[in-house]
Amino acid sequence: MPPRPEFPGFPDFRANVTFVPIQFFTVVLPHFPRGVVRLVGYALRKVLGWVDEHGNPTRERLQFTYRELIEQAGVSRESLAEALEEAVRLRCLRCVQTPAPDTAGRAAQSGRYELCWDEEGRYTDDPAAFRGFYFPEAVVIEEPSGAGLLRRPRAARKNIPNAFFDFLLPQEPLSVIRVVGALLFYSIQWGPGGERRIPVTRSITDLSRLTNLSRQHVHAAVAAACQRGYIEQQDAGHFDPAAGQASRAATYGIRWTNRVCETGAGTTAQASPTAPVRKGEREETLPPVRKGERYKY
Repeated sequence: MPPRPEFPGFPDFRANVTFVPIQFFTVVLPHFPRGVVRLVGYALRKVLGWVDEHGNPTRERLQFTYRELIEQAGVSRESLAEALEEAVRLRCLRCVQTPAPDTAGRAAQSGRYELCWDEEGRYTDDPAAFRGFYFPEAVVIEEPSGAGLLRRPRAARKNIPNAFFDFLLPQEPLSVIRVVGALLFYSIQWGPGGERRIPVTRSITDLSRLTNLSRQHVHAAVAAACQRGYIEQQDAGHFDPAAGQASRAATYGIRWTNRVCETGAGTTAQASPTAPVRKGEREETLPPVRKGERYKY
């Protein structure tokens, strides 16, 4: 018998969710390094994961100290400064208090950071044009249609299970986070009764395109995600030796459960002691983004 997965499966997404800007999945997750992904994911979870009876965040601004990020975001002390600088440069976070060392006659000053919101700019999924998270919950976008442009509304945020941020994000390699994040993002869609989970499956080729990872790296990430219990194989695929006419690719989808995950709303999971990103550590399963490729949903 295979070992029991560490993760019990994602709970019903209506139960414990965070209303996240979709730019986390279209800009941050597929293009930015793991330290930035973990810091920004933690910040989004803390700010937007606590809501009142009307579904509005209890606090729209929340500052984070070095100690909090080291202990709870899954980034080690020696790599935190570099990750924070990168997150600020990429306009994911904003520094509101510059850290300063302990000097003669002056105590050390801890750095403080908050989410970077773009309250006046236009919505974008282009990392080069990203200037902060789009603030409204919906946006009107323009798409080519025939000889002109078609304007249509689009949601700018989506409910994502808290377990993704609490359990997976502070512990897993970036390749696993990308693969599970892509499947999870697609699996929650808007329908007549509001947001709902739908049976979505993707092949290795699909996931390679969506995550900016090579097929080899996606294979390894999918195997790890299946072993942990985040996703499961939906179709084993079939090879047709007769010119491949009846062949079909293996597909994978999110592993759902009706149980509530241990790290439900109102809690924050501690990072594994072996999980933090360390200075100089290379993400072995992260190839460079190839020129001209875009992460599209």
